[in-house]
Amino acid sequence: MTDQINREAVHNQFLTLLGKMLDAHPVSESLARLIHMAATAAVLGSEGVSSFRAEHDVSARQELMRTRLQKKGFNRFECQQAVDSACSLHPEIFQSLCDAVEQGALPSSIYAAEVYSILHSTLGKLSSIGPDLSVAELAVRLVSNGDSLEGGRALILGRSAIPFVLRSSEVEKTRYEGIGPGDGENLKRQLCWISGADIDFSMISSESFVHDPKAVFSSGYLSDAWGLKLKGNTTFGVDIEGSKASFGSVSSEVSNLERMLQRVEGKLACIVPPSWLSKTSGADLALKQRVLKEGHLQVVIQLPDKLFGATSIAPAMLIFDTREKTKSIQFIQANGQEFARSESRSIKKLVGIDKLARIVRDKSECQLTAYVDTESLISDNCNLDVKRHVAGKEILDSEGFRYPKFPLESLVEVISCQSLKNLSGAERDPGFAPLILRELSPANIDEYGFFSESFSAREIHVAPKEFGRAKKQTVRDGDVLLAVKGSVGKCALVSTAHEGFVASQAFVILRPLPESVVDSVTLFRFIRSDLGQAIFDRVATGASVQVLKMADLKALNIPVPSAEEKRNIAANHRKLIELIKEKQSVEQEISKTLSEYWSLGD
Repeated sequence: MTDQINREAVHNQFLTLLGKMLDAHPVSESLARLIHMAATAAVLGSEGVSSFRAEHDVSARQELMRTRLQKKGFNRFECQQAVDSACSLHPEIFQSLCDAVEQGALPSSIYAAEVYSILHSTLGKLSSIGPDLSVAELAVRLVSNGDSLEGGRALILGRSAIPFVLRSSEVEKTRYEGIGPGDGENLKRQLCWISGADIDFSMISSESFVHDPKAVFSSGYLSDAWGLKLKGNTTFGVDIEGSKASFGSVSSEVSNLERMLQRVEGKLACIVPPSWLSKTSGADLALKQRVLKEGHLQVVIQLPDKLFGATSIAPAMLIFDTREKTKSIQFIQANGQEFARSESRSIKKLVGIDKLARIVRDKSECQLTAYVDTESLISDNCNLDVKRHVAGKEILDSEGFRYPKFPLESLVEVISCQSLKNLSGAERDPGFAPLILRELSPANIDEYGFFSESFSAREIHVAPKEFGRAKKQTVRDGDVLLAVKGSVGKCALVSTAHEGFVASQAFVILRPLPESVVDSVTLFRFIRSDLGQAIFDRVATGASVQVLKMADLKALNIPVPSAEEKRNIAANHRKLIELIKEKQSVEQEISKTLSEYWSLGD
């Protein structure tokens, strides 16, 4: 209860001070000033604050502050910045901060957490801010079990890792190796000072870093910026066995992973975007192969979206243990509503942390989890997408999957479609007539998977050099068009009314092979079914724009029913078409009836 009272008191105190600052300054400036002075007051300590208050001469006060801060490791610029801030700060606010120091409220991990929470909700769009503190709380629970590790020492790397620094430092000594000036260095230092924890804060250069190979840490946390273009080679520079791959292009979010694995003797948490989980080529594939072969990856957790202020993309958490090797990885789907609470339209907080920690600790088997052996993952191009594995259990156990199954590429010709340039009038060569075609797109498909005979298709004028490509993606009666970009899984069955149209680049054309055991109607109805859509959702990748990779599509196992059941499906399909026609006829009659009186068209 005392901790709760103290937390509430600190929270209210901070909000009061912030409110006073906001009366005179914009939000960002108010936060910057208040955080800077809170850090300064925390570093001065109770003795320094008392001496500062006892001195009434302004110049002497400033010199006293400058001397004290230099002894604490501030450089000349930081000292002058602190002095200038103190001079410009409202006396009442600075006195309140001094009171907080003398009363024991500063330095405080509680105060630092409150400051960070305000930062996350107001300035979260800065990539250096990092995720909500609740994400760091889960990581600490999984890596350190929430217990104080006597003699333990945590290593933390990454531009967006400051919340992990604040939470980790509550249970063990912490070394934070951030990224150098210009990436929120001062803000990160100040938050560490406000916390008062045992934090070895070291800003490093991402291009020239030398660490002590003898330094060993009992735990680690990696949360780096996503999607950065890295200069030169990354730390992942050792070829895996039998590979000549270059690792200079490994994704920025995992560019420090090898360094962490080498220096941590214990558990390690790494935050990545979901797109990295499904990357199956280049340097990232080589890194995954190595990690899986070494057997240190233990758990992959898909978290809810909007936990980062800088992006709404849902992060994933990887848990490693360098002391143990595993042949089976636990996948946890934790992106549902039970694990998220909305703080605002753009920010969520992770909840259900106790439940997640229990699932990991007990290796629970439930609807949220799946266990996949590393050999299977390696043979699947190291695809770590959580929904691919957790959703797969329900699909494989479903009644509709009882039929004999065949890889899609053994049943149909899979024709990929490309963008056809539409020539403008100025681009058309008067000596060659362009081919005028009408293009089908996913937007033209109705709710039942058909193209209306009356819809207006986009007309494109194709140059002669693209005639061959246009011919390849010209559709025929009985083709099944499947969207593989954007609206993944949306499909349509082509009829004679649309023969000669071309499919847009968002589609692939599925054309049953001459001796195929599946017909167009059966394939179309399977794809549109709940089971079919679940399968495509499971293998689709991409955080913002969904994509179905060609290799995944061709390898999909399609259940093929018996000849009798296929006849029943065909009869059901004919009935569906008749019902749709009846529905359209009724809707036309309703529209006509409604317009009989007071119609503007009369």
